[in-house]
Amino acid sequence: SSSNSVSITVSKASQSALSITSTTGNFGSSLALTTSGGNSSGSISYVVNSGSCTVSGSNLLPSAVGDCVVTATRAGDNNYLDVSSSSTTITINKGNPNLSWSEVSKYFLDPAFTVTSPVESASISGTYSYSSSSSLIVSISGSTFTIGDAGNATITATFTPADVSSYNTATISKVFTVVGGAPNAPRISSASAGTNSVTVNAIAATGSAGLS
Repeated sequence: SSSNSVSITVSKASQSALSITSTTGNFGSSLALTTSGGNSSGSISYVVNSGSCTVSGSNLLPSAVGDCVVTATRAGDNNYLDVSSSSTTITINKGNPNLSWSEVSKYFLDPAFTVTSPVESASISGTYSYSSSSSLIVSISGSTFTIGDAGNATITATFTPADVSSYNTATISKVFTVVGGAPNAPRISSASAGTNSVTVNAIAATGSAGLS
């Protein structure tokens, strides 16, 4: 008897479906693109099909608010064919300013002063307005603060970006504490009456106002 050798060709398999799972981002920030699915050990690449976005590696860089359409492809390997996702819409929302505000120290009897504005971390252009929870303690006109009484008042700074189509407004609040007394102003600790005089004993007292 005789036998014949038979050649059997094993073709590469199709990968499981690939999908893009990162579908929302914010203007002013890069978005790390992520996927699920696929079987190969191959790398994943991304292509922008439409919209105001670019891709750098696996990061999406939006240049405007709106929608970007992106396709992902996982490369094949020795066992699998390439696989691409469907065209996926990624929504880019307005950016969110990030505010910080340094503490301000003032004394109760200090004159009116111009407050130092909060700092926006990305240097987004815009304007600030201020409000006080108690105008009796701290009254505000524009950016001028006037201390009126001892106590606590919450000061809220509202940032309005110049480009309102790309950025949201943002707020930051601080508790402004006004402690009665001027720096080193004397405070009566005791008093005693004599026949023709009054003896007053005083000590230095400090008071301050600040955002905390």
